[in-house]
Amino acid sequence: LTALVGLFPRGSGKWVLLLWAFGIVAGIFKAAMTWEPLTEDITSRVFNSQNMLMLWFAFPVLKAIHELGHGIAIKAYGGSCREMGLMFLLFIPVPYVDASSSMMFKNKRHRIVVSLAGMMIEMFVASLALWVWASVSGGPVKALLNEVVILASITTLFFNGNPLLRFDAYYALADWLEIPNLGQKANKYIGHLLQKYVFRVGDELQAMLLTPRESGWLVFYAIGSFIYRMVVAFGIIF
Repeated sequence: LTALVGLFPRGSGKWVLLLWAFGIVAGIFKAAMTWEPLTEDITSRVFNSQNMLMLWFAFPVLKAIHELGHGIAIKAYGGSCREMGLMFLLFIPVPYVDASSSMMFKNKRHRIVVSLAGMMIEMFVASLALWVWASVSGGPVKALLNEVVILASITTLFFNGNPLLRFDAYYALADWLEIPNLGQKANKYIGHLLQKYVFRVGDELQAMLLTPRESGWLVFYAIGSFIYRMVVAFGIIF
């Protein structure tokens, strides 16, 4: 990670961000221009046996790139990353990095960038893959690029980009709102309200010291995250 960060000259962060933004805009433009062939019969193309195998191999590579994004951002802001590894979820290898040192950053903008860096680099990869996909004729290479585009854009935004799940966007939202342990605190607050107003045990409860701004966000997050988790769970079942 130190060697990768060393490839970027000091003070080049703004130029890197500008290059990233240009790549994302170019990807959106290309997606709009090729929307019909890109989405035509997408279910049967993605979920056939050959392409599912490609998906299985492409997923850990993309997630390794994703995790490197977190690690590079940590190092760029002077933090340390002492652990990188591989875990298995449903027999699928999933790389990870220990990004906990970013919690010590005083600047919340730096913490938010670290949280979003993985998604940002994946979206950039998706844009590059989309441009190559559009210029390649049929065959396994085009099929693989199609899988990469879907994994690095749609699924990344659906999971990592959704703050209602405890992935990257969740930590970015918690830092932006300056409410540590947002999910746990929201569930605790909803439980507090139920005990106080539904079960009428208010006299025995210890008051939670919250600002009006915090209480509104906690109610919204607790209800929203519960509904979304149920939608995802039943969607997977069906």
